[in-house]
Amino acid sequence: MSDDDIRQLMIDQQLLTKEQMDKAFEEMKRLKRPLETVCVELRLIDRATLYNAIAKHQGFNYMPLDNCKPD
Repeated sequence: MSDDDIRQLMIDQQLLTKEQMDKAFEEMKRLKRPLETVCVELRLIDRATLYNAIAKHQGFNYMPLDNCKPD
């Protein structure tokens, strides 16, 4: 997904306000970093919530692997 797609997704799903996204988008441009990274670093959204929204949009379930141990 492009940064524009992620921006619109977060606004559409009411995860962030347009004002919050505008701030994050400006920081993204200034820092030349991915939008999702900037949003998490600015603490506008936590990583799990963001990834869950992206996964659902793509038709998948999100499963964090933080607590999973390989066999």
